[in-house]
Amino acid sequence: MILLNNNFEILDYNEYNNEFPITIFNLEENYSEYNPALFIDFKNDINYSISCIKKLICLEKKNINFSSDYNNFHFKYVIKNYNDDIIKSLQAINIKDTKEKYTFIYDYIFSCLDSIWKEKNPCNFCNNLCIATRNKKYIQQDDGCCYSFEYTDKLFSKSFITNKKKCKYLGINKQCTTQNLSCKFFTCPYLKKYENFDLKMSDYPIIESFFSKKQKLILKYNFFHSKDEIISKLLEKDSTPFLFYYYKSKYRIK
Repeated sequence: MILLNNNFEILDYNEYNNEFPITIFNLEENYSEYNPALFIDFKNDINYSISCIKKLICLEKKNINFSSDYNNFHFKYVIKNYNDDIIKSLQAINIKDTKEKYTFIYDYIFSCLDSIWKEKNPCNFCNNLCIATRNKKYIQQDDGCCYSFEYTDKLFSKSFITNKKKCKYLGINKQCTTQNLSCKFFTCPYLKKYENFDLKMSDYPIIESFFSKKQKLILKYNFFHSKDEIISKLLEKDSTPFLFYYYKSKYRIK
């Protein structure tokens, strides 16, 4: 049994023994306002899981209710073939406040990525030099990619970046002092080519389900900014058509 929120629980299908009624999930179904607990088989399939989560988000917005009581517990979902990303998605659906919801998702994804970097240690720093620098590939500087910069708006500039300097969030112990998802998702060409190491947002159903195309640009391209700045940017309302939004770089924090 898994805690969903203060009011409801989630039950693993392997623990379900027909003790209470359930509603079988169907992507095409139009549900009534009140229903027994919802049974969902996520099939260990990322694309199908994304479709399921998006459907559940829509049902929550329409105030469609699912609940079955048993042994003083209130079960909302009975689930099968799921992972931690699915659990966190179900919990996020039930957070009403948008900022709180985005912060919950942000913290979860950051924790996942941070664990991957710590476990695999792909940059393999030695004397402040990353593996790409030591092998004289792509980058020649200490502290690897931890240099902030700005994009130049000059048409005939020799470089498309300016004001390059050590990132202000790089601590004296060479550890990052903020939680930046753009930096956590970034993998340099060396790691992709020689270490076969890459991180993609599309591998996380919770990102694909809750964030729009514009918001995913915000998450991907705002390096060297704080978590609070990125959350605030995610909350912005912008009606600019996507192509113009992208072309004008309106997703970047100024």
